[in-house]
Amino acid sequence: MANNINIVGVYPQNKIQKVIECEDSYNTWTEFLLCEIVTLPIQNIGIEEIIEVHSSIEIISQRVVETPTVTGYTPSIGTPILGQNVSNGECTHITGKKLVIEGLLKQNIIYTALVDEQSVHSVNYITPFSTFIIIDSDTSIRQQFKVTPYIERSSACNFGERSIYKTTSIFISVVKSC
Repeated sequence: MANNINIVGVYPQNKIQKVIECEDSYNTWTEFLLCEIVTLPIQNIGIEEIIEVHSSIEIISQRVVETPTVTGYTPSIGTPILGQNVSNGECTHITGKKLVIEGLLKQNIIYTALVDEQSVHSVNYITPFSTFIIIDSDTSIRQQFKVTPYIERSSACNFGERSIYKTTSIFISVVKSC
């Protein structure tokens, strides 16, 4: 496993911090981890060492959907909590609306082949993903958003001669379009 893989396409951490600070509406971002083990196509030569990973994200669709809401509950202490005040550890409140986002993670992995010449080869992978962001309850079903994806972190290692284990941390920010 190589420790000095060049990772291309990762957005700097200090700039993601700026994205969060500049948002003008509440809870307009999400983040998630995409992990997978992929196999080399049969025509590719086996992997000796991964040299570089190039990553990009393409957003292919977005849509506002209505979701169930919670009217509230009474915990064991006996004080009722209204639905709009029910939140999770990330301070996300159930609003009855979500923005569903679908996209593609595109990656090109460059590696040295497991042959005496150690020739350099590459392989492309496209991984579909879907995620959501809870949005304001008064958002129209027809509302469009500017969806901006960022790659926070990416890593890859060969998992045997013909497989690659890769992880990508994705951050997505959205802002209502006019």
